[in-house]
Amino acid sequence: PRAAARGRSSPAATPQQQQGSSGAAAAGPPVRMMSDLVHHLCAHPMYRMLSLRALPQVPAASIDFTTFTWPAISRRLRQMVINGSALEEGLDWGLSTGNPTSTTPQPAMPGASGATPGSGVRGSPAESPGPSGGASAGLRRGVNKSVACYAVLRGQGSAEADIGAALGDPGLYPFWAVDPLSVACHPARFARCTMSAAALNNDQGCVGPMTQMLDRAYSMLASRAYVHQYEQYGLTVDDFQACFAHMEEIVERYRLM
Repeated sequence: PRAAARGRSSPAATPQQQQGSSGAAAAGPPVRMMSDLVHHLCAHPMYRMLSLRALPQVPAASIDFTTFTWPAISRRLRQMVINGSALEEGLDWGLSTGNPTSTTPQPAMPGASGATPGSGVRGSPAESPGPSGGASAGLRRGVNKSVACYAVLRGQGSAEADIGAALGDPGLYPFWAVDPLSVACHPARFARCTMSAAALNNDQGCVGPMTQMLDRAYSMLASRAYVHQYEQYGLTVDDFQACFAHMEEIVERYRLM
C-alpha cells in the first residue's frame, strides 16, 4: 500500500502521501511495512500493545450483494475505535468524543510518576472483557483512547476517501500524542470487497484482556498450578510475581491514558 499522512496536526515532510484540503491524497512510494508501522505506532517505549480492527465484516456469500461506500465504512470504523471493539456488531452509537458517558481521569504524561502498578487493576469487575470482543466493559463507558493509529484503505476510490475526518479527531488521542494518524491506501481489492479498511491502533483495548489474563494467572499461581514444572527449570514464584507486576504496570499506564 501507499501511505498518506492524515492527522489532527500538520503532516511531516517524510510521509509518502499528503492530503489536501479536499481530502484527496497524491501517490507516493510503497510503505515499508515493518519500519513504518513500528516507527509510527510504537514510538514510545511504554506503549507497545496493538489492536486490529477491520471492515467490512460480512459473510463471503454476501459480498456480491453488498454495497460499500467510504463514508459508511469510515463511520463504522470510527465507532469501533471509539468503543474499543473488534466487532462491528453491538456498537454503542451513543458514545462519542463529544459525548463521553463516563468520567475518565486526566491522562498522565508518559513516564510520569504516581501510577502505582496494579492499583485498580486486579479483581476490578469493570475491567472485564465485554461482549464486543476486545475492550473492557469499563472502558466502553468512556472513549477508547489511542496513542497512534495506522489505517489501511483498499479498493475503489481509496486515495480519495477522507478517513482523516473519522480517525483524526483529537478526542481519540491523549493530549501529548503527536501526529497520531497515518493512512496507507491502494486501489487493489482485498478479499473480493470493492472497498475495505483496517485500523491498527496502539490503544486501551488491551486493558480488558490483560486484566482477565492477570486475574487468571494470579489464581493459578495461588493454587500452584504447574508451578513445580517451572521450578524444575529454575523459575521461582518470585519470577512469576515480577512478570505480573510488569504486566500490571502496562495495564495501569493504558488505563490512565
